[in-house]
Amino acid sequence: MPLVYRPSGEPREDVVWLPVVATSTAGRPWPQEGILPVPREFVRPGSILVRVDGDSMDTGDDRSIKDGDYVLVDPNLTDLRDGRVYLVEIVGDGLAVKRAKKAGKGWVFISDNPAGPVLTPSEARVVGQVYRKISIQEVK
Repeated sequence: MPLVYRPSGEPREDVVWLPVVATSTAGRPWPQEGILPVPREFVRPGSILVRVDGDSMDTGDDRSIKDGDYVLVDPNLTDLRDGRVYLVEIVGDGLAVKRAKKAGKGWVFISDNPAGPVLTPSEARVVGQVYRKISIQEVK
């Protein structure tokens, strides 16, 4: 596994190299190659790193999850909490990032972008809670 070096040439122990395990999109996940250095303080036990594909969680502001962002997912947190963001596996169709919303006595998974789909728990299985995003954006 490659190391990140300080200017002094010494390896850094404050980063963890996480493999990008999948792409979250409305469709089958396609394999990703490579790894991304993530500050150790952001990594929880069992964390997985997923690249976001699509604009279903993009509201146009800087806080939204955008196409090309990476999200850290805690697979130990699968109990639904209203308003939290989750990585879900759409039954027979791949992975997606959605927000859990209490709907009457049940739940739905919604997109932050109003044009995105709404899913029910019978259509999607929770993989884990999204707890951080990593944006790598072009500076113009």
